[in-house]
Amino acid sequence: MLKLGRRGTIIETGTLIGGNKFDECTSVDVDRFGFAVVCGNTESLDIGATQFDQTLGGNREGFALRINTAGGPPTLLPIWVAAAMMKK
Repeated sequence: MLKLGRRGTIIETGTLIGGNKFDECTSVDVDRFGFAVVCGNTESLDIGATQFDQTLGGNREGFALRINTAGGPPTLLPIWVAAAMMKK
């Protein structure tokens, strides 16, 4: 995920989201605090958030990551928290 400058020609900051297996982003939005929230599905145990649950409840699990637009690593969110934050 990249944050571009106002003209869209300069990368201001970025972070890698993904692991060693199949990962799918299904939605991206900005919460009411200005953080990017990325939701999707993963088969990876190393999606990119350091506090990510290192076990899968099956072959695939959903994820919600909150990304500080000023930079830094993603933060894992419980999906119910992400859904509540998206309400404007």
